[in-house]
This record gives sequence, C-alpha cells and structure tokens, in this order.
Amino acid sequence: MEHEVARYPESAGEIMVETVDELQRNGWFEDALELCGRVIADFPGMDSAFARMHRIETLWKLGRDGDAEEALAELWELDEEALLAAELVAELLDSHGDPLRALQWSDRAFAGLLRPDVDPEEIENLGDLVHAQWRAALRRRMGFAPDALDRAAQRRDPAMELGALRPTEDPGRQGLAALGVVDSAPSAAYREETDEVLLSHIVRADVADAHAAGLLTGFGDTEALTPDTYFREVELNRRQMRRETEFSRGRDIPLSMAEIRAFADEQGVTTPTENIRSAAAAAKHSRGGDFPMWPPERNQPCWCASDRKYKKCCGRP
Repeated sequence: MEHEVARYPESAGEIMVETVDELQRNGWFEDALELCGRVIADFPGMDSAFARMHRIETLWKLGRDGDAEEALAELWELDEEALLAAELVAELLDSHGDPLRALQWSDRAFAGLLRPDVDPEEIENLGDLVHAQWRAALRRRMGFAPDALDRAAQRRDPAMELGALRPTEDPGRQGLAALGVVDSAPSAAYREETDEVLLSHIVRADVADAHAAGLLTGFGDTEALTPDTYFREVELNRRQMRRETEFSRGRDIPLSMAEIRAFADEQGVTTPTENIRSAAAAAKHSRGGDFPMWPPERNQPCWCASDRKYKKCCGRP
C-alpha cells in the first residue's frame, strides 16, 4: 500500500480505504481499525466517510458493539460525511439485523427528495435509482405503503427496462464507444437475436496496454492511467448514460488485449481500433459464455475484478 500511495499521492485516501477493505476480508481487523483512523484524520470528505463506515463494520466484527454504536452516532452528526456514506451504512445496518435504522439512513441519503414540498419531477428525473430500488424493497419488507420515491423506483426497475437502448443509439454528449458499449457493425446480428444492450471493458491487467494502443476513448494523453481510474471513469460514464437515456442494464464483456489482437488478425487488420475492439466483444459474446450484467447486484463481486463487492468498489456513490 505505501508504495501505491507514494506513486499516486492524489489517490492516497482512496488507496487506503481499499486496503481497509482488503484487511477486513483477510480478518486483520485491528490493522483495519488503525488504518481507518489514519484515513479519518487525514482525508476528510468521501474517503473519511467510507473509512467511518468501515470502522463501524470492523468494530461489529470484533464484537465491540458499544464502540460501533458510538462510531455510528458520531457519523450521523457529520452532515457531509453522513450523506456520503448513508447508502452503504443503510445496507450495513440491514445486514446487521436492524432494518428500522437502515431505513433511517436510507432516508438520509434521499433527504432532498423526501421533503413534503418536493417537486414530483425531481423524483421522476432522478437518474441512478439503484439505492432507491433497494430502499423500496426494504420498505415493502417492513410493511410500509409505497411513497413517491418507491413508486418512481418501481417504474424504473432495471429488469423492466432491459434493452431500451440499442448499441447504435447515442446516449447524449458522448458516443457509446467512450462508455465501453459495443457499437460496430458486427453487433447488428446480435441485436436481431436479443434486446439486451452489450457493454465491454478492458480487463484489469491490460488497461495500460490498451491505453497505449489508443483503445480507451476519453482518457486523452493521460500517462499514468491506473486500472482503478479507468474503471471508475467507465462506471461514472455508464451511470451518466443511465441518467440521460432509457438504458439501465447491459451484458458486460471483459476483453483482454490478446483477444482483441487475435480478432484483428482474423480480420486482416494490423493495428486494432475501437471498432475492432467492439467487434471483438460482439464476437466473444456470440460464442457463448456466462457474462455478467452491469450493474451487478450491490453484494455481488464488482465487475472490475477487484475481488471486492460492487457496493464497496465501483458501486460507491
């Protein structure tokens, strides 16, 4: 970790939070707590918010329930950080068997949309409804009648919207290629067979190679493009596409540079292009395989192959 922090000091807080998650998964809870304290002290804002959430989780794992409650109460009083961590804390509380407080934290995340005087259009225009759908399911399980946010989430259920956007349609300010969406001619046959939207991404180990080869649109001449930066940008761009279009989910095809170059050779192409990359993804899908959907469920492994849950990795707010 220290080497990564020295190499990418601008991402130090994020790197340390990711290390906390790794320490937790390996059962090194005291080390995780110590690192949480460092992040909270040195990196206010998003990183500190997630570190506080991890601290609560770690204290529970250590059986220190009283300390966990104190940490939870302390976070609640921090307006900015409480809002940043609210979704994850809600899910953490629910998994800890406390649905009532989970709902309180979930409501905190949507405080601006739960005001009595809120314009209904504000709710309808909310782009990313993943946590709103989680909240609706929690409220339904608790026996509450649907409120306006629940109804909006149910109307925008991803399972009902699958395939609303075709790969050749433009999502708005950016072309689909920038979002890792298959948009080349070979995908036409695929579109005739299914209504699903097809996405693709470069596998973690090959991000630098793909960037050097000019296959990652939107990153310009960035020299030190890290896998985490790449995956975060792709995640945010896909969320933008969800906000600006009717698209909500798609099959996600991981591609290695070896696969892209092999496909280019088959097509008689010397230098792979983005169109070749897109066509390679479509061809890989046509051969069959168990390709995941994006976005995954919150507790499923993250699509970027980080070995973390989606909600603690690319699925963070």
